[in-house]
Amino acid sequence: MWMFLVSCLLTMEVDEKTTVVSFENKSLPSCNQRLVAGLESSVRIGFEVPEGFAGWGSGNYFKMGKHKFIVTAAHVVEEGSVFVLDGEKKVPAEVVYKNTDRDVAIIVTSSELSIKAKKLKVNDKPNIVGELINYTGYPSNLGKSTYTGFVSKSDNTALIMQSFALPGSSGSVVFDKRGRAIGVVSAVKLSPTPLSPYPELVETIVFIERIAFIDKEFLREVFMDGHRRR
Repeated sequence: MWMFLVSCLLTMEVDEKTTVVSFENKSLPSCNQRLVAGLESSVRIGFEVPEGFAGWGSGNYFKMGKHKFIVTAAHVVEEGSVFVLDGEKKVPAEVVYKNTDRDVAIIVTSSELSIKAKKLKVNDKPNIVGELINYTGYPSNLGKSTYTGFVSKSDNTALIMQSFALPGSSGSVVFDKRGRAIGVVSAVKLSPTPLSPYPELVETIVFIERIAFIDKEFLREVFMDGHRRR
């Protein structure tokens, strides 16, 4: 977990009626698996609390073996009743795994989504510095958007992506050029400023939590113990 960063990249809204822009990938080159994987599997995740406020984040819809699930950031699903937007339909979801130290969570929806779940393949190479990666998510009120950047620092648990992230981007899964999942958007850097008592966001330094630990054995344990592994 990035202790000195802003990890709450959530869009906070009272009005739930936010326009979602859909993208077609028919014009994308078939070899560009990095873009296709993110575009096809990206979903918008929300939560509701008794006070009526809603928070928004992002995630991606995957399958592995017989299981279909959504990978997102843990802080996206820390509060309230979680749901996934499937078009204009709100589909209830359950948190089946949440690790606040890693800032990674897995949720499952009460019914299958209209989009096709993407087969999860992960990139577990510890050092991928210099590689181009990308994610698709729902930042702020911009609708479905894709961002590309390169890896400036990398290890087994996390990496730094030189790109861009706004509130609402949290939980978006980052992919490499072969369409393999690397991690989830977790935070952006905070930097002190002499002009204000409050630090400012450095939206171009994006911190990613790795998800190479999600494999068949891990999922088997998650789903065998009644959706309650934490």
